Amino acid sequence: MLYSGSRKKLYYKSRCKSCGQLNYRSVAESGCKCGRCGKQTRENLVRPIYQPYVAWKSIDQDEGFEDWETNELQERVRTVMDFDQLCDDIIAEAVYLAEEYKVEEEIYYIEKTRKVLSQSVPE
Repeated sequence: MLYSGSRKKLYYKSRCKSCGQLNYRSVAESGCKCGRCGKQTRENLVRPIYQPYVAWKSIDQDEGFEDWETNELQERVRTVMDFDQLCDDIIAEAVYLAEEYKVEEEIYYIEKTRKVLSQSVPE
């Protein structure tokens, strides 16, 4: 099902580098101290943050096409055809992966460094 959606701009101006807390005020307006963790690690955002959303109804649900212009109808047809092609491509890729690959287990180790206490040996 092809749903309509978009994205909306969130008006945050800064973020704490330590805990990720977003703030609607810039560092110039309220300083570098984070209101959540208290550290002096807030920075202004370089670009706006957007939140995607979906209307959760089909793009053609409740549509009457009688009043649509020819170019609007053509654009809608192109959108639906592009979506159908994308679905076909995804299915073809899934079939290819299922036919050409198999799942195997692999054991791997992660080298880590840690600090431990060791007794000094007298000389």
